[in-house]
Amino acid sequence: MAVKTYYYDPYGELKVGYIIDGLTYTDAAGRTRVPVGSRVFTDDGMYELTEYGGVKISAGPATLSGSAGDAYITALRDAKLRSARAKLDEAYRQNVSALEEKRSGLKETYAGLKDAAAAASERERAAFHEYAAARGLGSGTAGQAQLAFGTSLLKSLADLDRRYMADQSAIDRELAGLKARYDSALAQAAANADLEELEALYKAWLDRAEAAREEKEAAKKADEAAYRRALEAADYTGDYSNLARFGWTAEQIKKAEERWNKKYGL
Repeated sequence: MAVKTYYYDPYGELKVGYIIDGLTYTDAAGRTRVPVGSRVFTDDGMYELTEYGGVKISAGPATLSGSAGDAYITALRDAKLRSARAKLDEAYRQNVSALEEKRSGLKETYAGLKDAAAAASERERAAFHEYAAARGLGSGTAGQAQLAFGTSLLKSLADLDRRYMADQSAIDRELAGLKARYDSALAQAAANADLEELEALYKAWLDRAEAAREEKEAAKKADEAAYRRALEAADYTGDYSNLARFGWTAEQIKKAEERWNKKYGL
């Protein structure tokens, strides 16, 4: 089973690693080993990875992961990321809605422009027919005029269609850019949350390491004080048997008692 840990890569960047069967990998599946030169945090302390294996360079806490504090830090990271995602989602929805509303307005606008162009063409055609009738122009002239008005209208409508498609494409580009910025912002929010989590977990690891060191130091001092008291009592009474619990052998105890008896003439 992969155990999550942390390490400094050879460039000093703090990253997540996974310990599997005593080896450290960059992924939970155990496909890629952490590079040589990295410094890995373990339950037993910090190890620097060399070509010949890990070299212990500092002591560590009794436990590296799985504490309630670590779980709280991870939960806090998830809550911050959810909050950031919710804000980004809301902003993204509002921007998309505004652009879709703009798209809808474009359709209505260009439909109105087409209607206006057709109405203007019809007014020009009617005005020309009145002019032609007043001047007594023949049907050939009227037919040519009709063709000219039709061609002009078609050109105007085609021009409006091109402008409409260009504006539609501009909106599509805005939407694509908006989605790219949204995805980038989400990725950045996740990266920031991961970094904060790493830094907080690393600090918690250091705090536990320091607490473990202080506890070990206090226990050592307590043992030394207890040993001094036991030795003082033995020197006073001549009974050195209690020193067995401090590692004295039966032979050492026997010799000490013989010296005491000799010293006091017993």
